[in-house]
Formats: sequence, structure tokens, C-alpha cells
Amino acid sequence: MLFTGYLLLILSGALWLAGGLGLVQSWGSDPLLKALIAANTASLLWRMIVRFAFTSREYGWREGLLAVPRIFVSNFIAIMAGRRAMFAYLRTLRGAKPEWDKTHHDAHPAMASRRISA
Repeated sequence: MLFTGYLLLILSGALWLAGGLGLVQSWGSDPLLKALIAANTASLLWRMIVRFAFTSREYGWREGLLAVPRIFVSNFIAIMAGRRAMFAYLRTLRGAKPEWDKTHHDAHPAMASRRISA
């Protein structure tokens, strides 16, 4: 869904630009679509404000500002993880055994604090 949303955002921006340059005929959107786009934009802005506020409260305003573009980075990571999961699922449909993806650690991060304090 994230990939489709970003793809539609890019395509609609390209069509808007092409319509402004007179390359394509612009289409008239209905009021319901405009309201839906406005609601989605307001929700995104609200999410950005909340993310900035809570991150700023804990780590300072600079990290709060950096938290906003990290929304898009985390979405990209989620898209890539979804892609990987989809291909793993398709492999199992073709008869492959399911594989457990596990991050390999030399030591668990929770144990690192015990080694330092000991």
C-alpha cells in the first residue's frame, strides 16, 4: 500500500505539471476526491507535528526536526521489508520451506549494559 501511495503521488505530481505546461488536458476532480485528499494531507501534517513534538520533548528540537524526514525513510524500509516478505511467501507457495529471518548478534544488546557495569 505504501508503494502504491508513493507511486500515485509521483504520477499525480507529474500529471499536474504536464497539465500546467499544456501537455495534457487536466481533468476535473469531484468534491469528494478533493475532500479525501484534504483529509489525508491534514492527517499527514498532524502525524508530522506529533512526531516532531514528542521527539523534541525527549531529544531536543534538532532531533525533532530530523524525525520528520525519517517518516519517509521508515516508509521506504517498510516497502522493502514488504517486498522481501512477499517474495518469501511466493517461494513457499512454490514448495520451498519457510525460512526464519533472524538478525545474528554476537551478544544481545541487553547484555551489553551488564558487561559494562560488571
